[in-house]
Amino acid sequence: MPSHTAQYWFIELALSAHARSFAQLEGRMDAFQPLPLEAFQREWQQMWDEMRPINPGMSDDDLKRFIDSQIAAGRSEQMQYMDAFMEPFAAEDVAITVLSHALVEATINTALALALAHVGRHGLFLIIEQASVKHKWTVGPQSFLANYAFPKSDALFKGLSTLCRRRNAYAHSKITLCDESNQVLLPGSTGGGLSIDQGARKLLHRFLSLPYELHQHLLRQIEDRSLRFRLEHILKAHLAR
Repeated sequence: MPSHTAQYWFIELALSAHARSFAQLEGRMDAFQPLPLEAFQREWQQMWDEMRPINPGMSDDDLKRFIDSQIAAGRSEQMQYMDAFMEPFAAEDVAITVLSHALVEATINTALALALAHVGRHGLFLIIEQASVKHKWTVGPQSFLANYAFPKSDALFKGLSTLCRRRNAYAHSKITLCDESNQVLLPGSTGGGLSIDQGARKLLHRFLSLPYELHQHLLRQIEDRSLRFRLEHILKAHLAR
């Protein structure tokens, strides 16, 4: 039985750590209580002190109404929530997306290498490993499993496609350039925008489980018990749901 290294375990450990820190962040997000506008009186007073001398033509009442509107908009419940969580959520979003993609690729690379060696065709790996991650998962296993199937209509494929698109938007980020009439001159990356709503949280949970779902999808189609035993231990299932 050939031996092999296991650097992919470190990727899994890193992703597992972010699963825990993301869960803690979600706990803080769910428990968040915004401050009442009265709590920003010092900021209100600072704006007054700065604006009163430079707006001599504005009445006190008009200036008060203006500052009230600025505080109400800038310190609304939504803005307080965004100020509190945008940065930590962005850190988790980028890390989980990139690490999940890395683990997805490491898993299929390892499975292909071990399986091809198992059937005496390890030389094929040098050709297959140059393919995209999606191609490796959709057709790569056919190199040792003649009946392997991964329908592109499947929700698993859609999850993989979304992961690849968002990872590429982060790892190969490109701006969208427009002219004066707002016509696009150079299209930028797609799928890399950031929000912190429930949909964004759900997507990160999907990315955390995706490497394990893909792994199980492959294992279910392997009848060779010896090969399945070797491949099922690629992941340690720190995040298995």
